[in-house]
Amino acid sequence: MFFGITGSTILGSYPLPTFEFHTIHLLIGALLGVLSAFVLIGFALISKVVAAAFERISNPLVRGSIGGALVGLIACALPLTATGGSSQLATELQISAALGAGFVAAILIAKMFAVALSQSSGFLGGLVFPMIFIGGTAGLLVHTLFPDIPVALCVGAMLAAVPGAYLTAPIAMVLIAFGTVGISPEAMVPIGLAVVTANITVSLVRVFALQERTPE
Repeated sequence: MFFGITGSTILGSYPLPTFEFHTIHLLIGALLGVLSAFVLIGFALISKVVAAAFERISNPLVRGSIGGALVGLIACALPLTATGGSSQLATELQISAALGAGFVAAILIAKMFAVALSQSSGFLGGLVFPMIFIGGTAGLLVHTLFPDIPVALCVGAMLAAVPGAYLTAPIAMVLIAFGTVGISPEAMVPIGLAVVTANITVSLVRVFALQERTPE
């Protein structure tokens, strides 16, 4: 479907240096999965706050105008947050050496707000590609903070695990990471573990949240 609409594929979109797989990467993959779950939860909280604010605006034209203006301002301040994020993530990874951790964190948070504003103010569009961008950016942030962790593992795992934390398609997300980042076949194991761990973590958080809301 993506090829039919755009005339291109996402294969090889984010080529990163390959790394030699070690057993420790399984633990790192699991930890990245837990972190991905909390990135998704953070985005959900931002979306909830933004949606609550826009619910106060009854006129859809005013709601759309305000949302569009705010998204535009974010894109002007941080152009890497614009559009769905596919080409922007590729650019971000290409110039990653020149980006500091603070700037990458700013892009990550700003993108969450931009997506939340778009969804809450009535603009059309899905969440898969923006969440891939958010996951990839979060992975780049982890690598920037902990450069000893291979960038392909950080980006590949979180690129798959952040959207994989709410999508019931773990195999598809691992294959997307494999095809876009260009990782070696054995590296799919920690990335798959990250997706599963992220999904389990989000499910556990939901269970605990429901238990707290249920009266005794």
